[in-house]
Amino acid sequence: MKIIQAELRSLHSPDAVDLPLFTPLDAECFGLLVQAMVGPKGQQGCESFDFMVCSPRWLENKMSSTGYVLGRHYLLLPKYDYNLIWQVIQGLCDEAEAPDWKTVASRVDTVAGSLKITILIEMGGDSRYGHIHPSPRNQAYGKNLVYFYIQVPPAGKIQAR
Repeated sequence: MKIIQAELRSLHSPDAVDLPLFTPLDAECFGLLVQAMVGPKGQQGCESFDFMVCSPRWLENKMSSTGYVLGRHYLLLPKYDYNLIWQVIQGLCDEAEAPDWKTVASRVDTVAGSLKITILIEMGGDSRYGHIHPSPRNQAYGKNLVYFYIQVPPAGKIQAR
């Protein structure tokens, strides 16, 4: 059976003219959309997979201005580092293998669940951070990143899983 693997072809951002040379105004408080162009290794064609790459401070500022953050496909870094962004997304692609592209693409698209993180935000605007349990997979990429998926329960609190 032939196995298809994902290959990272390029990174692009509509928020930065030249992403590899981009420098945010504050390297420790930034947020930008990054589009990863990924295709089947050794074959033509690719798809865009979007990540919101941001710092914890940027996320905290966003939460304090809106009271919440809804999202999926967030990549948190303590400071902006293009090479680390490439390395992390390349690592996801290296692990995404399957007999067909649809399954490979869904594995690249689903980064939630690689860390268990709990974030509780009180509706009064205060944020309380819970426990972070790193998985062995994310430890291979380094301790400075977090993937998360946020759900809004009806009780008025936001919980990330």
